[in-house]
Amino acid sequence: MQMPRWILPFKTKEKRFVALRNKKSDKGDRFMASKKLKELIASLPEYKGIEFRILYHDKQGGYWIYTHKGLDRILFTREKIKPTKYDNDGEEFIRAIFKDKSGHTFIADKNGYVRISDGPDVFYRYLVSDGSLSKTRIPFGANVYSIFEDSKGYIWMGTKPNGLFRLRKAKNGGFIVKSFTNDQKNKYSLNCNSIYCITEDKSGRILLGTYGGGLNIVENPHSDAPRFVTPDNELSKYPAEARKIHDFLYLSNGNLLLGTNRGLFSCNISGKPRNTSFFPNKRIPADKKSLSNDMVTNILRAHDGTIYVATYGGGLNIVESGDILSGSIAFNALTTDNGMVSDVALSLCEDGRGRIWVVSEHSLMEYDPRSKTFSNYTDGFFAEKFSFSEVKPLYSKTTATLLLGTTQGLLTLSTKNTGKSKFKPRIVFDANDTISLSPEEKSLSIGFAAMDYNKNVPIQYAYMLEGVNNDWLYTTDNHINLSNIPAGTFRLKVRSTNGDGVWMDNESYITISRTPYFNERPVAWMMYGGLLIAFVFSVFKVTIYIKQLEKEIKELKLSYEEKKEYIRLRLGDMLDGNGKDSEENAKNSDFIEESDFKQKVEEFMKQNVANPDLDVMLLAREMGMSRSVLYIRMKSTFGCTPNNYVQDYRMGLARHLLTRNKELNVSEVAYRCGFSDPKYFTRCFKKAVGCTPTEQRNMAQKA
Repeated sequence: MQMPRWILPFKTKEKRFVALRNKKSDKGDRFMASKKLKELIASLPEYKGIEFRILYHDKQGGYWIYTHKGLDRILFTREKIKPTKYDNDGEEFIRAIFKDKSGHTFIADKNGYVRISDGPDVFYRYLVSDGSLSKTRIPFGANVYSIFEDSKGYIWMGTKPNGLFRLRKAKNGGFIVKSFTNDQKNKYSLNCNSIYCITEDKSGRILLGTYGGGLNIVENPHSDAPRFVTPDNELSKYPAEARKIHDFLYLSNGNLLLGTNRGLFSCNISGKPRNTSFFPNKRIPADKKSLSNDMVTNILRAHDGTIYVATYGGGLNIVESGDILSGSIAFNALTTDNGMVSDVALSLCEDGRGRIWVVSEHSLMEYDPRSKTFSNYTDGFFAEKFSFSEVKPLYSKTTATLLLGTTQGLLTLSTKNTGKSKFKPRIVFDANDTISLSPEEKSLSIGFAAMDYNKNVPIQYAYMLEGVNNDWLYTTDNHINLSNIPAGTFRLKVRSTNGDGVWMDNESYITISRTPYFNERPVAWMMYGGLLIAFVFSVFKVTIYIKQLEKEIKELKLSYEEKKEYIRLRLGDMLDGNGKDSEENAKNSDFIEESDFKQKVEEFMKQNVANPDLDVMLLAREMGMSRSVLYIRMKSTFGCTPNNYVQDYRMGLARHLLTRNKELNVSEVAYRCGFSDPKYFTRCFKKAVGCTPTEQRNMAQKA
C-alpha cells in the first residue's frame, strides 16, 4: 500500500488528526519522528515488512502509528516486577521472612528450606537440621511458619506441624538446635505443633500463637526443659473458639491482642495465668463500629500508635477507641467501598513514610493515613502470574524496600520508586454539563471515563451526589445508576485513579436539577405544617371541652338519660357555633337574677304553650343563651331539664283545662297545650299522669 505523502498534524484543541498538503497552512502540533525512533518501531514484530507512519507522541509517552490496518498506539514501559526463585521447584511458597539483630535475613519456604543471608548481595546459606549452615541446597526438614529473635539472642522458629525450634548461636557460625513438640504424657509441654506467630513479653517469657491449641506461654524459655502454660493447664479461662490463632500483638503494658478465626480476643498476661480473662470482639451486623469480619489474619501497631487489624473478607480495620480489655472496641473498617481493590487482607507492614502496605492474594494496597487513600498494585503491575502468601512483609529502612512472600519466590519492591505514574487523567461524562429532570424522573444512568491511555490496572472511581450523601462511594465501573433522586439541584462529583491505580485530584462534576412535585415544594410543607398545627390545636380544644363537659356533668349530678340529653345539647351548641365558650355564656347568664329568670321563663311559656313548634332551641333563643347554658339554669332553677319543664308545664295546663273548662273537648285541650296531634297528646298525657284525658275529666266530675 502506498502511503499518501501528507503531513498529519494533531490539533490539540480539536483533539483530532488532520491531513494537510501545504505545510505553511499547518496550525496543529507537528510531530516529526526521529530516525532512531523509526528504527525502533520497525524492529517490533507487529511492524516488520509493512509501511507505517509515526503520527504523534502524546503526553503520556504513547506513540500513535498509522498503518494499512488502522491506527495503533504503542507505549514503551520499563520491565515489570517479578518474584525471584532460588530453585527449580514448580512452586516456591515463601512462608516466613525475618531479619535478626545482626542483619541476617531468614527466608523459609514450604518446601522445607531455610535460607540465611548477610545482606541483599550476599550468597545465601542453607540452615540444616543439625544447625549447620551449608552453601549447597539442603532442606532444614521442617516447614517453618514463623521466626523470632528474643532479647538474649536466641532464634525461635515455629513450624507446621513439627513444633517449636530454639536456635542458639554456636562458635562455628552455626546454631545449636533444640526442638519442642507436644508430649501427651506431659501436660506442661507444647499443646499444638502448628505455630503461626512468636513474640516475647516484658518478663522474658516467649509467647506462641498456635493454630489449634491457642496461646502458649513458655516459662524459663532458655532452660533444657521449658514449661509451657496453655489452655490445657493453667489458662483455664481461655475461650475454646480462640484456639486457631493467625497472629497476635503484644503491647508494653501487658495487653495482648489475638487474631483468630472467630474474632479478635484481648487479654492482659501480666498476672497469674489462671486469673487471665479474655474479651472477644466480633462482627455485629447491626453495629458499623464492630469488627468487619471474624477471621483476623494479621495485627499491626504503627509507629504513631495506631493499631491496624487485617481481616479475610472484611478489609482493613483501624482501632478507633474503646478499652482494649473489653468486648466493645470501636473499629473503622476500610473496604472496597473506600478504595481497596480487595477486601481480603492477608498481612500488613509499615514503611518509612508511615504508609501501611496491605497484602492480598493477588494484589498490594498502599494506604496513606494522612490522605486516607489507597494506591493499588494488581496484575498489570507484575510480570508473572503468582499469589502472595500470608507472610508478613519485611521492610528495610536502609534500602526502602519491601520483601514479600509469594508462591513463586521472594518479591522485592522499592517503596521510593514504584514506577507509579503521576499523570492526572481528565474525567469526561456522556452527558451535558447540566441535566434537567421532570418531577416523574427520579432515576438516571450516567457514564463517565478517566482519559488515561496507559491503563495498567483497572481504574477506580469515587462519586458523590453532593447534597444527598456526604461520603464518597467507590466503584470500578465507569457508569452509575442513580435512583430516588430528590427534588432540587445537586452536583454529581466524580474523581478517579490514573492508569497505575494512584488516586488523583481530578475531581469533575455535572449538575443535576429535578423539578419538584407540588408536595415536594416548601410552600406545600408550610401548608401541611399549618394543617398539622390546626389539627393539633383542634384536638387540644376538644380535649379541654370534653374535660369541661365532664366537670359540668359531675357537678349537675344528672341521671344517665339527662347526661345523654345534656351532651347532645352541648354538641349541638358547638356545631351551631353557639358553644365556643360555654363558661363565658354561663357567666353572662349569671347576670339574670334567679327570680327574673323564673318569671321570664314562665311568661314565655304562657305566651307560647300553644305553639306546636316550641322547643328548647326557641326557649334558649328567647332567654338569650345557649341550649347547654339554658339546661344548667333550668336544672338549677326548676330542678328539671328544659324538655321536662316544657312537658310538665303542658301537662299541668292540660289537667287544669280538663278539670276546670268542661266546654273544651280533648282535641281542643291538646291544641291549646301545643300538641298538633290529639292522639299523640293522649299517649303523652297517659304516660305522664297515668290515665287518659277523658278518664282524668271523669274523675274530676265525680269528685
